[in-house]
Amino acid sequence: MKIISRRTQKRLKDAFYTVASHFISYFQEQTYTSTGYKPKEITFHSLEPLAIVGRNRKLYIYEVNYSSEMGFHKSKLAIKVFDAMDKVLQEASGNQILRYVLEGNPEVKTPQLLYYSKDFQLLIYEGLFAEEFSNSKINESEKYYLAGRALASVHNKELKNLDLQRYYMFVENIFNKLFDSNLIPSKTLEELRDKIVSEIEEKMFYSYGGSRSFGDYHVGNIMFEQQTEKVRNLGLKSDKFQIFLIDPEFIEDCIENTCVDRFEDIGTFFAKILLEDFIKTAGKPKKVLNDLRDFLKGYNSIFERYKIKLKDMYPRGITLELQMVFAILFDVLYYIGTSENDEWLRSAIQARLSYIDYLFQYPFENSV
Repeated sequence: MKIISRRTQKRLKDAFYTVASHFISYFQEQTYTSTGYKPKEITFHSLEPLAIVGRNRKLYIYEVNYSSEMGFHKSKLAIKVFDAMDKVLQEASGNQILRYVLEGNPEVKTPQLLYYSKDFQLLIYEGLFAEEFSNSKINESEKYYLAGRALASVHNKELKNLDLQRYYMFVENIFNKLFDSNLIPSKTLEELRDKIVSEIEEKMFYSYGGSRSFGDYHVGNIMFEQQTEKVRNLGLKSDKFQIFLIDPEFIEDCIENTCVDRFEDIGTFFAKILLEDFIKTAGKPKKVLNDLRDFLKGYNSIFERYKIKLKDMYPRGITLELQMVFAILFDVLYYIGTSENDEWLRSAIQARLSYIDYLFQYPFENSV
């Protein structure tokens, strides 16, 4: 486990003891579940750090030791900290949307938000006994399949238009900054910009793949809890997996009938995996194709009851490559803004431009 600094531990403990009275019912219900008795009095004794999880490693899992009339008890909590009040409100809103969307879903859940504080700039969630995507013992193929099912459970089941203006703005903002950087020849940028605009007009205009977006869908947002239960009338046991989605900080709902491209979430999910694959295979990705196939099998399995597949929503071709290109270009902008080593930066940019060329030359649609 990453070490939690003493300063952070003190901040979180002080905040917990200050606000715990607002969600005392959570511990009463936890005690009732384990003992069959709902206590009237709860006394807290200690808060012990267990793990740090999540996309940006800002979700702290704690063991809470407390007592009641029934004796001593243990429970779990997850505390997420922010550096700004507006981010607290943004994630609280995202959690509310996600819980509504997943209500009644037996497979995919999001942790219950117990309390949030603008003053302390944190949110407190129910504790989880789940494992992170990267640490889970589930085999790789199954993990990607389940990740696809989880995302499909969040996305709209109706066919909706895409917000084209969103992606034209992406192009404008990205390329204004790239031109200003003077790190890439103008002709190269002009050709790439024209290619992207052409893809938007050719594929997105005719697409019905609009949906609410999880935003920054990422392996760090996914946790698995293995559940073993008896199969009715047989006395056997069947292993099932509960999928938990965390960090709902960037969820976007549709505005009227105009939505985010659902491949934006998928492209974001696979962009980092793709970059790692490019580096390992000298520019010819292999692993990502298998992972993508498993992911899309899972995604499409949710839509089987609606008798539609993801590709059917894109009559002029899927937009996965385009969304991966956007993700790679945002990655380039990040390095431009943070790197002080010009020689390394130029090399990194050149490599990523070659990856973009590969995506346009060998679209994934031919392989998935």
